[in-house]
Amino acid sequence: GADHGGAIEEYARERRRESTQKLAQAATTLCAGGALLGVTETFWGGYGLGGALVVAHALAWLADGTSRLAQQPAGGLSVVVTGASRGLGKALAREFALRGDTVVIVSRTRESLKAAVAELRALEDVDAGAIYGLCCDVANPTDVEALARAVKARVRRVDVWVNNAGFNPGNKPLLQCTGKELAGVSGTNLLGAMLCTKAAAELMRDQEGGGGHVFNLTGRGGDGSASPGTAAYGATKAGMMQLKKTLVNEIHAAGLAERVGIHSVSPGMVLTDLLLRDTTPEMRQAFNVICEQPETVARALVPRIREARAPSSHIAYLTPFRIAGAILGAWARRGRWFDAEGRRIYKSEAERLKRWERRSASGVLRADWRPRGFDAASDALPAPAWAWLFATSVASCFVALSYDGDASSGSVVAATVTQALGAAMEAIEHTL
Repeated sequence: GADHGGAIEEYARERRRESTQKLAQAATTLCAGGALLGVTETFWGGYGLGGALVVAHALAWLADGTSRLAQQPAGGLSVVVTGASRGLGKALAREFALRGDTVVIVSRTRESLKAAVAELRALEDVDAGAIYGLCCDVANPTDVEALARAVKARVRRVDVWVNNAGFNPGNKPLLQCTGKELAGVSGTNLLGAMLCTKAAAELMRDQEGGGGHVFNLTGRGGDGSASPGTAAYGATKAGMMQLKKTLVNEIHAAGLAERVGIHSVSPGMVLTDLLLRDTTPEMRQAFNVICEQPETVARALVPRIREARAPSSHIAYLTPFRIAGAILGAWARRGRWFDAEGRRIYKSEAERLKRWERRSASGVLRADWRPRGFDAASDALPAPAWAWLFATSVASCFVALSYDGDASSGSVVAATVTQALGAAMEAIEHTL
């Protein structure tokens, strides 16, 4: 009754505060970016515009990488990853293991599970005794209950539970799907997510030493888009987002927000068998531009998953900045993964992993240094930094306009923006 109402009201206040902060950051970024480009165009022309963009991205890269490094947990975590015997799931499990975490990999197929466990245990600098494998059909309630008991018996507590297991009947209309395919996609993707999220939340609620976080992987359709050929798959992913939103409210109402975090993860387009099933040569040509290998995506996502502190969040690999970069560099990405006829030309997983290991050993890549672009940096910068950035943008506007011989215009703009900033700060303080 009253307690639940108070919890929901508090959650609503948190969401309003978060939305206000995001809006303020977006407005500040826009003003600062516009002012920076205006100044560079005034003094240095087109070369200045390009240089400004490069410098801005470099600063964001540095700020994001530094903040992520500082926010990583000091000790190893206990992690469960479903659907982890291949593809993105195995890549995620590998990244957790390389960071010293205890990892339980879950798969429905016993043979592939054994192979994945052996592969992770053989990794250099990984404690073989901290890698476990459990067989489970996530769409089977009895299996999931047994999984929860086995996890508790082996690792005692769960800090992170990643629901990655998924099924895709292929890129075809609903009317062409069989009943078995529809049962498979809804059972694995949606029912499996519900069963595993429930099991994980119960473990986190009851375990000693603090709670944990559940991460559900979304996909095409999770944002409400209606791409032809994805009716069944997209419906399950949209349902997962609804599950997250509603469950967050229920967790808050039950007073468990400090013990159970519910999150969603959008890995973007990952080159796995799940994605490539029933695709055409034309579609695979497009994949050259926007798709990435599982190892690349996992290395970007795992640090952000490990640092989760909020009761709810959404982590996306394909940020607007990444998408823009991929589109602008599309000409250079032709033939990355597929040739003109749509034939696969990229290396096998084993060959790719050898390449990653060589780069890591040479110092080119480090496990805890994974910059993720301006979007992530905007979340990492503290409020004083944004205030300083906004003030700098105001000064830049004044300088740019004054240089054109209209100092009065610069003064008017500076005064107007300063007044608007004051009003915005009052609104933010009122919201907080």
